[in-house]
Amino acid sequence: MPHRLNRHPVVVRGLTADELWVCAGLSGAVGFVAGVPLAWLTHSIAMVPTLVVAGIGIGVFVGGGLLRRWKRGRPDTWLYRQLQWRLALRYPALAAHAGGGQLITRSGWCRFKNEVAHLQAHVKALRLAGAALFVVALLLGFGWWSAPKSLTIHVPPDLRSGSTRKWWDVPPESVYAFTFYIWQQAQRWPTNGEQDYPRNLHGLSAYFTPSCRAFLQQDYEFRRSNGELRQRVRGIYEIPGRGYGDDPAARVRTVSANDWIVTLDVSADEYLGAEQVKRALVRYALKVPASPGANLQGDTP
Repeated sequence: MPHRLNRHPVVVRGLTADELWVCAGLSGAVGFVAGVPLAWLTHSIAMVPTLVVAGIGIGVFVGGGLLRRWKRGRPDTWLYRQLQWRLALRYPALAAHAGGGQLITRSGWCRFKNEVAHLQAHVKALRLAGAALFVVALLLGFGWWSAPKSLTIHVPPDLRSGSTRKWWDVPPESVYAFTFYIWQQAQRWPTNGEQDYPRNLHGLSAYFTPSCRAFLQQDYEFRRSNGELRQRVRGIYEIPGRGYGDDPAARVRTVSANDWIVTLDVSADEYLGAEQVKRALVRYALKVPASPGANLQGDTP
């Protein structure tokens, strides 16, 4: 009768009151640790108490089943003695506070067996640490290998007030200035259009996509067959009031991070000798994709 009166009563799933509190506390702590980052990711503070409650429920259900299986056929004090014994082996300083200071932890064969187990555990930990370091080295090597070899940063000409730029960002004003410069050079015939036009196409071919080059080559053939190139001098100039600064949104339209549509309003003047034979107001809509070599290529629609 005294033996049964001193036994702790089972509360739920084979757990006594003390075991239930320990299991619920540990499970709630695990749920709290898992809930904090999840709440930050989902922007909902309710995830923390939800996972705490769920962790307590799962911990009591799973932990109760495991402890009931471990304690089956063993004395009532087996669990507490087992914990005290493990504390006395691994953390002797804490064993005295947990009531395990009087346990016998060393004796002949057991001492040798425990030492071998300790060495095996140490070797296993070192192997796991080595494997983890190898995986980290592989990840660092992959990141270093995949990093860009060089970066092209577009800096504004006036840095007196400072400038903050993303290295992958190409400012629209740079796209417009570059496009206008290349197109103006391609359409400039200083002495004889029949010789200057094909020379410009060849010299600027690196800045044109194949479709743009084919379009300009076709334009050259058409003009030459109609006699519009011989001894012709040509130049294009931006129409005042229709530059980039007057309406930036209308001049450069961003299609994607590497594609733009640039609209140029220019005046094209042609001379034959000293006489002006043509003045045309032209609007060019040029598609400008960014090439892998950090050059911009113009493409007419």
